[in-house]
Amino acid sequence: MINDSDEIRDWWRTSIIDMSPGKISFRGSPIENLIGNISFPQMIWKMVRGGAPTEAQAALFEAALVAGVDHGPQAPSIAAARMAATCGVGINNAMATGINMLGNVHGGAGEQCAELYYDIASRINNLVRPDLQQQKEMLDGRSSKYDVVIGKGSEGDDPLAKYSDNLRNSIPSRTPELVFETGASGSSPTDPSGAVGPNHYISVINTAFQIFDKSGNSLTGGLVSPNPTIFPSSGCCDLTASYDNVADRWILSLLGGGVQVAVSDGPDPVNDSWTVYSYSAVSDYQKLSVWRDGYYMTENTGSANKLHVFQRDAMIDAAS
Repeated sequence: MINDSDEIRDWWRTSIIDMSPGKISFRGSPIENLIGNISFPQMIWKMVRGGAPTEAQAALFEAALVAGVDHGPQAPSIAAARMAATCGVGINNAMATGINMLGNVHGGAGEQCAELYYDIASRINNLVRPDLQQQKEMLDGRSSKYDVVIGKGSEGDDPLAKYSDNLRNSIPSRTPELVFETGASGSSPTDPSGAVGPNHYISVINTAFQIFDKSGNSLTGGLVSPNPTIFPSSGCCDLTASYDNVADRWILSLLGGGVQVAVSDGPDPVNDSWTVYSYSAVSDYQKLSVWRDGYYMTENTGSANKLHVFQRDAMIDAAS
């Protein structure tokens, strides 16, 4: 049977702290076990959320506390507190005046920003264009448009197949260690290509790209449109990928209003940022190659100027 004294004691109890003569416990942990063993941000986390934060959560929480410790005298809450202090009230009254200014608009914007990021993260898989998610067989329109391309084809029996070399099937070859699909699209032309680095593989088609680790796992969750993911300006197609093994950088190019060339700011194409350059003197189907003294680009044009050379060192320095 519950009496009035039990109800009164229960009313004053919380799930955060348990106090009795000679005992102070937070979330089931005695205060003497917490002092000197956890940081102040970790203590706040334990009181508000219960349990201990992970190392990453604790670092992020502490960074947020440090970043928000002071926003200068021009912040509304601080200005109000200073105005209250000029009236002759004590420090407690002045601080209370500033705290009462905090809400969703002032002081709560960080929480709203975090909610926005969480919302974007929950819908990240829906950011891929629907037509790029469909599984279709890759067909290169440039290679299949004509049965015979003048200067590039032949008629009759294939001489290489008819008169095979004596060494055919006599040289041992290695079985592929890893085979995986890099993408499927119905766009025409598809123009599949790719670039290999120490820890990543970037696969591109005409209008999208996908990044894998060296075990064949997609790090982008499927094909991703290059703009605005990497290229902030609009672009249409002819996406290419290259890897500069000396500088340990990735280079992507995209046609549209000339050509845009993106150089990664570091060796990680997923987490590092990109520096993008625009060059108007390219009209169609550019291809980029990496060399020690420059980035060389060709294009499909009827003009005499079919080769362009970009200053490699300057582009890398700007992306550093």
